Amino acid sequence: MNLNNKVAIITWWTKWIWEAISLDFAERWIKVCVIYYWDENNANKFQEKIKKINSDYLVLKADVSKIEDTNYIYEKVVEKFWWVDILVNNAGTFLSKENEANIEKRYKKLFEINFFSSVYMTEKFGELFKWDLWKIINISSIAWVNPFSYTWWVRSPEYCCSKASMDLYTKLMARTYDWKILVNGIAPWSTNTPLWDWVDENFKKIRASESMINRYMEPKEISKTAVFLLENDAINWDIIVVDGGNILN
Repeated sequence: MNLNNKVAIITWWTKWIWEAISLDFAERWIKVCVIYYWDENNANKFQEKIKKINSDYLVLKADVSKIEDTNYIYEKVVEKFWWVDILVNNAGTFLSKENEANIEKRYKKLFEINFFSSVYMTEKFGELFKWDLWKIINISSIAWVNPFSYTWWVRSPEYCCSKASMDLYTKLMARTYDWKILVNGIAPWSTNTPLWDWVDENFKKIRASESMINRYMEPKEISKTAVFLLENDAINWDIIVVDGGNILN
């Protein structure tokens, strides 16, 4: 795919890897539309960064776990850019019993944000397809590949299930769109973002040691993988694991 002048929608929920992906895309002259829900201050800071790279962008506040907000997103994107070529489903959150004791609320929230948001955004994206080659990248998690680490299995089996559903959906949609829209996924290990600032230092060390390279993944390592999937038109139905060898440790 020639990335120049393409239009990409990138969803996010809190402080994840969306910024690295968005800025990497913008550097390649992709018109970026970022969808956020929390953290107005962070969204404003992001706009200051991206406008220095590429002034043709859009930042929208919306809840991608709601169908009505999904329709609003596409209306605004088409209104500004006339079309869309790329969708990156990156919205996600993590909950455990420590955060939410009610099992019904916990499972519903995780599936609404981690899984259903991707379904709603993907289905609408498919409805708009008209020409050429379009692409979808779903950011999931290593949790579906290796759920039995210290963090995932003990603390949030519901998170693992939501991410596993997302990856199965990735493969189903890849077959459904049949090389008209290429659908792939990226499954990162823990990524070095502000999310971990509040975590106990001892826990952070344990977490890092679960990777063979003994560190967290960097946002740039995930964004480079996303760019690779955009530039390579021979990959479909695949999930690229970026885990520093966690699965082998």
